[in-house]
Amino acid sequence: SSWQDLVFPILEQFFWRRIVFDEFHELESFDSQQQNSLQHLRASYRWGLTGTPPVDCSAGVIFMSSLFRVDLPGYLTTTSRSSGAAVDLSTWETDRLVAEGCGRFLDEAARQNTAELPHLRLQEHVIVVHHTMAERALYLGQAHDAPDVSDPEAFQSEASTQALERLLKLCSHFQAAGDNVASAKEECERIGEQKERRLAKARNQVSRCCRVQLLLEALFFSSGRGRAAAGLPRAWRGELGAAEQRISKEGDAGARIAQLAAKVAAEAALEPLQERIEALDGHRPRDERLAGYLLAAPPEGPGSKRGGLAQQWMVLWEGGLGAQELEQLLEGQAKEQAQNLQELLDASKSLDYFRSIITSVVRGDSAEARNCSICFGEDFPLTALAVTPCAHTFCLPCLQEVVAKLGRCSLCNQKLTQKDVRPLAQEIPFAVSAAPLASSASSSSSMSPPPPPLSSSSLGPAVADAPGGSAAASSSSSAPAPSSAASAPAANLGEEEGGLQAQSFGKYGTKLSALVGKLQQLRREDVSAKVILFVQFDDLKRKVATALAEFGIPAVQLHGAVSQRSAVIRDWQHNPTSDAFVLLLSLAQSASGTNLTAASHVVFLHPMLASTPERAVAHELQAIGRARRHGQKKDVVHVWRFVTADTVEQALTQRHQSELWAREQARGLAVQGAAVAASEGL
Repeated sequence: SSWQDLVFPILEQFFWRRIVFDEFHELESFDSQQQNSLQHLRASYRWGLTGTPPVDCSAGVIFMSSLFRVDLPGYLTTTSRSSGAAVDLSTWETDRLVAEGCGRFLDEAARQNTAELPHLRLQEHVIVVHHTMAERALYLGQAHDAPDVSDPEAFQSEASTQALERLLKLCSHFQAAGDNVASAKEECERIGEQKERRLAKARNQVSRCCRVQLLLEALFFSSGRGRAAAGLPRAWRGELGAAEQRISKEGDAGARIAQLAAKVAAEAALEPLQERIEALDGHRPRDERLAGYLLAAPPEGPGSKRGGLAQQWMVLWEGGLGAQELEQLLEGQAKEQAQNLQELLDASKSLDYFRSIITSVVRGDSAEARNCSICFGEDFPLTALAVTPCAHTFCLPCLQEVVAKLGRCSLCNQKLTQKDVRPLAQEIPFAVSAAPLASSASSSSSMSPPPPPLSSSSLGPAVADAPGGSAAASSSSSAPAPSSAASAPAANLGEEEGGLQAQSFGKYGTKLSALVGKLQQLRREDVSAKVILFVQFDDLKRKVATALAEFGIPAVQLHGAVSQRSAVIRDWQHNPTSDAFVLLLSLAQSASGTNLTAASHVVFLHPMLASTPERAVAHELQAIGRARRHGQKKDVVHVWRFVTADTVEQALTQRHQSELWAREQARGLAVQGAAVAASEGL
């Protein structure tokens, strides 16, 4: 009740001369209450320090100005400010007044300087990794359900963002969630079963919702108002009827679903009441109005199953709802069924596509698995084969011609666009070794050709010939054999121990196998070297930590309170006798503000996933800046980027590091040309 009763004064009590927000870009991730508490700190001067200011959009600049108590004009509609939903700030990006205000604020308030480090070279390396057949199938199965990362609306919804996150995780490990399978082959089987369960659940939802509709219709037509409207069109079916017509035109899957819906409705219409009620036991509708009526009924009787709702549905049947209420409930169920049918269509397409991918990619050891449905050609390589969203397989020339002429699948008539014409695998130039450029931002890379097709009996990473077909990284001063780094973990092992090592690699997949090989190589070449390894996602970071521990690579992470985290950093940074070799950090949360000059190697397990390329590049620059700064005792800081070929990682790298990727592609083509010329004796 009084400030005198406080045990310790709060910061809001003081009027400060100057407040400095260090790394203030991280405050953007704070909730609104925390941001407000910082805004309400009073001071004559407010400063902010950051290497990555949020200036890629107007919303970021307005956040920055509000932290400094500067009001910029910006209008939000009533719907965008609705409670319980994320505030829609997209209107600010097209508002000219907002853009001009943000520009004036940056001109007046923002200052920038750059640390000159001409003596400290930055040498970037690209290590291209190629999925095994099973890993490729898992990736393509998820890619079917994820948006295009270059789509402007790819990050507009939480579901789309999560789908892209799962896709990016699959580039590094074959299991996007969990760690309870021993190989990519087992994960293929698990994902197939998961998709089958999703399809079965969607079928059950359609079946139960159909029975609810029949129940409500029977009640409605037994009323006086319903009997009068018996011969009239059922107005509440408008949205459902449109959905049924649209879905029936969605290729083979849509036709099957339309037939299934009609069959379910016909069978349910013949059921006696008691059987229909029993089928609804345990079914809770999504429509809040109907769910409210249902839950308001007395609890189930002693004869009902635990958790069942059969008694409530019977009470609802006998409750005497009015005709108007029934019409509203029927309209709600029609909308719910339209949603159910769309979910069933999505589940069916996803399963069909995954099965086609498994057949073509994983079990493609027979000619029939890779034939074209138009020209009837057989045994096409993956680079000349495509599977459409409707799960039909064509060779690329035939599919390109069909899409250009018809814009539809020639087998099921589903609409297709040029974006649907892409090979199951792309040919990517590779460089066996290359000398670094003679500039402070030089680069070096090593890429390997894709591994040969594997049979269904060998779906794990091929450890003996570079784990999982990954590329070996070449040094700037020397060029080791192409497989030296990648095969390092399995080198000099007896037959029995090598088999155990291969089994362990199968558990972690191609990318982590290549990572372990590279880290072991760096450790052998320089025992005093230290590495910062950046991973964006916590669950993937845990898998990396487990892999490093299993293969005996000393690594530390930041856990616990501030004092504990500081102690880890001090020991890693300043203790010359410390065994810690790798500092495993979060790319999203730990890439800024810390002096880590003990490291001369910075490793990105994957590119940064962010809503804009500018924000992603800024995070990566912050990460590199932990090691490339004043106090670095080495002459060169090496940056190692692991990129899985023909995936979203390649697309992100091409966007974020376009010059580096183009340079490596050109070098790869030159090396390939020289190899071809040598083989032909030219």
